[in-house]
Amino acid sequence: MKKIITLTFIALPLLALAQLQNMNFEQWKSDPNSTPEWIQNKPDGWILRNDLFESEEATFYYPAETSAQDGDYALKLGIWYNYAKDEAKQKAPISYRPAELIGYYKYTDNELLAVNNEIIKDTARVSVYLTKWNEVLTKNDTIGFGRTDLSESISYSGFTCTINYTSNEIPDNIIVLLDCSKLKRNIETEAFICLNNTGSYFTVDNLKLTENTMGTEDFTPATTIKLYPNPAKDVVTITNFSGDASVYDTTGKLVLTHSNTANSLLNVQQLQKGVYALKLSEGGTVTYLKLIKD
Repeated sequence: MKKIITLTFIALPLLALAQLQNMNFEQWKSDPNSTPEWIQNKPDGWILRNDLFESEEATFYYPAETSAQDGDYALKLGIWYNYAKDEAKQKAPISYRPAELIGYYKYTDNELLAVNNEIIKDTARVSVYLTKWNEVLTKNDTIGFGRTDLSESISYSGFTCTINYTSNEIPDNIIVLLDCSKLKRNIETEAFICLNNTGSYFTVDNLKLTENTMGTEDFTPATTIKLYPNPAKDVVTITNFSGDASVYDTTGKLVLTHSNTANSLLNVQQLQKGVYALKLSEGGTVTYLKLIKD
C-alpha cells in the first residue's frame, strides 16, 4: 500500500498555477488507513456538493475505495433514503481547450422508488463546464460543456464525456461534477426514494482530460454551410447541408433536434433568448456553429 504524504508547504505557492488535481484519487487529507473513518473521507482537490450546500471542509460519507481501477484508491459516492446524496465537484484554472473527460466507473444498487411506486433504474452523471470571464458583463460565460449519463456497471467500465464549445475562446476555468443519482437532480426527482436506504454507489477512478481533436471539433463554421439569420427570432435557414441538427444550451442540455435537414428551416421560436451550440452531423462529419436566439 502506498504511503501518502501531503506536502502542504510546497503545494500552497503553486495553487495559482494549478490545473485539475488528484484525478486518480490517490491523495487524501489523511491516511485512508487511519481511524476514525469519517476523518479520512476527504480527497484532495474535491469538495462535497449537494442540493443544500457545497463545502471545502465537509467530508464525504464513504471512505477511500480500496477496490480501484488504477493505483490504490478510488472515489465512492452514494445516496441515503430520499434526503441526501454525495456529489463531488472540482474547479480549477485552465488555459487550453480539452476535447474530452475520460475515466472509469462502477455503478451498483441503483434502484429508486418513484411516486407512483414504480421501481426505476437510477443513473449517474458526469458534467464538465469550461468558463471564460466576461469583462463587459462581469460574469463567467460558459463556452464549453459536456455531459454523459451512466448506467449500471458491476465492474469498472470506461466512459467518455465529450466537450462541445460555443466559441473559439480559450477558457480560464474548468468545473467537473460527479453526480451519483437522479435524486434531487431536478424538481421531478425530489420525491424519489432509495429502496435499500442507501445505494446508487458510484465509484470513479483514473480521470483524464484529453486534447485529441478526433473526439471533438472546434467551433468553426464550415466554408460551405451557411446559417442565417443569426441572431434569429423564429426560424433559421441552414444551407449546403443535409443531415441531422441538434441544439444544446450552455448547460449541455439537448433542447432541440431536427432530422434530415436539407437546405431547410430550423424553428427556434420555442427557445429562450441566449447562446446555443448547433451541432450539424452529416455522414462522419460533425460541425459546431454558434446559434444566437434573439
